[in-house]
Amino acid sequence: MIAKIMHGYSYAGVIKYVFKKEEANYITGNVANQGDHLGKLAGEFIANANQRKSLKKSVTHIAYSPDPRDNMSEQQVLDFIERHMQEMGYNNSLYIIAAHEDTAIKHYHVITSSIDLDGNKVDDKHERIKNLKVCRELEAEFGLNINEYNPDSKKPIPAWQREKGSPQEYIEKAIEMAAATQPSFPDFIRNMQELGVDVKANFAKDQIRLSYKFEDIAVKASDCGGSQKQLKNKYGINYEQQQRDKITQIIREQDQRVQRSEIRDETVSNPVETADAARPSDNESTAQERDPGRVKVGSDVGDQQRYEESKTELRSGLDDTYQRIDSEVQRLYERSAGDVEDAVSVIQSTTENLRRTTANIEEHRQQRITLSAVVESYKNLRSRIIETATAVERFAEQAGKRVWDLLSTRREAERQREAAAQREELQQKAMDLFNEIPERAQRIQLARAKNQGVSIEEYMTDNYHELKAMREKSVRRERSQQLDNDSPSLTPWDR
Repeated sequence: MIAKIMHGYSYAGVIKYVFKKEEANYITGNVANQGDHLGKLAGEFIANANQRKSLKKSVTHIAYSPDPRDNMSEQQVLDFIERHMQEMGYNNSLYIIAAHEDTAIKHYHVITSSIDLDGNKVDDKHERIKNLKVCRELEAEFGLNINEYNPDSKKPIPAWQREKGSPQEYIEKAIEMAAATQPSFPDFIRNMQELGVDVKANFAKDQIRLSYKFEDIAVKASDCGGSQKQLKNKYGINYEQQQRDKITQIIREQDQRVQRSEIRDETVSNPVETADAARPSDNESTAQERDPGRVKVGSDVGDQQRYEESKTELRSGLDDTYQRIDSEVQRLYERSAGDVEDAVSVIQSTTENLRRTTANIEEHRQQRITLSAVVESYKNLRSRIIETATAVERFAEQAGKRVWDLLSTRREAERQREAAAQREELQQKAMDLFNEIPERAQRIQLARAKNQGVSIEEYMTDNYHELKAMREKSVRRERSQQLDNDSPSLTPWDR
């Protein structure tokens, strides 16, 4: 089983790539839409990704290609995919699984997210190496053929996994798959490398000229839909000049991996020949031993004798040199032994100082922890005091307002009682006045009270002072008439 993991920016792009083919079949997933509406599918993934807006490249697209030799059922493939996603850390993420049957080998596509349902980022550190390791372990666990898939090889795609067709057709499909998630330009090149396509790039200002190679067949970028302009117009992948260094580094790393792989393959393929090449030929090294009398053309016996003398002298010099080297090594060893003892002493002293320093640091750390706890307790106590003081102040304000309201109510009640008492007293005086006036005047006042719709008591009370003045005037007039013995005249009440 081969699993390729690619990352990008556009959920809509990868969903459109997976489901736009007529041979695409929705298998399963944990999304609410269940593949009925592509726009709603993308919206559900985007809503989940908005939990962590700082991660821009959250789209994850995994393509699974089963080995035809395994004859796996669809349920076995789904079990493998479930275990693989669990081991890779995507078991708590949104996902949908679809199958493509547009090639000779039925393969599966998983669209998922690098942000799980809790808003946490899936750990994708060293994901490429981890993916290979997990696939090999799961192949053993499921009893499948172990795929010797080497990502550093010049041809990393196994023969059974390559789709039928010419290299150009494979490159076209690889471009479509690598660009489905709308990745950045460097990520697109990395995705192409993951799919086994070698990419070369030449730069000119703000332009990049690409070429592709698969199975040692080079294809022009414009012939397979992978030129800079075609990638921009069809897939929305833009090249920016500041990406040049990163793209160059990606291509260089791939070239280095291929070179290392070729060297390993060549060395492992013929280790005996490699070792023999490093040794001198037996014919060259033992010719003189097999034929002591053999000399080179142009030499004579004198030359041979001088050669032997020179060789003896050289051996003697070498022996003296070895002796001097041995004595120097012994002297350096003895000197080094003393230096080592001094160094050991210094190390022991330093270790003791470090131990004491560590103890002091630990003590200071404990004191800081205690002090921090005291400061935190003080802060909590201060906060509680402030809260209590605020509550007391609020209670005092409310209590003062309540007392003021009660006092105001009491004063108003007393004022009303006093007013009622005064009115009652005034009413009593008014009725006394009513009883003192003549009967004819009483009838007049009763008629007026009736016209106003009030009782005689209220009428007399309201007009007490006016009636009292008229009564006093009438009394004075009566007294005056009595003194003058005049005939009686009309009183003010008759008017």
